[in-house]
Amino acid sequence: MTISCYQLEPFRHIGPLAFGMTIQQVGAVLGTPARRRERPDFVRVSWAEPWIACRISQAVGLEEVEFAPGGHVLVVDGVQVLEDPDALQRLCFADPTVRRTADGLLLFPRYGLALSGIFPRDPDQMAASVSSLQAWERRARFPSKPFIVSD
Repeated sequence: MTISCYQLEPFRHIGPLAFGMTIQQVGAVLGTPARRRERPDFVRVSWAEPWIACRISQAVGLEEVEFAPGGHVLVVDGVQVLEDPDALQRLCFADPTVRRTADGLLLFPRYGLALSGIFPRDPDQMAASVSSLQAWERRARFPSKPFIVSD
């Protein structure tokens, strides 16, 4: 599989992946996954080259897509989230409601976007995930505080 750019349309789709898709529909887009983990209420599937992972709920279908550096490129409002060194500043400017959890996860409510390893920057922990509205509402319940980026 070749690396692709995945443009986010918040709470609707990421490139060709629409929230609510079945595992069969996701597989038709991404091919056969390298790994599959079954849970009672969802399945998590991932592809190795380039890396991307999806959480697919039994009840609502595709509800979360995860990205890592060097894999498919997540693009949010023209920002290549994990590749652009100015991504944090640009995203915080576009979504001033950004919040930070106790474990350092940055939550961008406007986009349904969660980032890890961005602040402070830790390349070994960098990842981005985008969520459906239902999954975002669950995640937004985590205790968090407003986050303000400094120049």
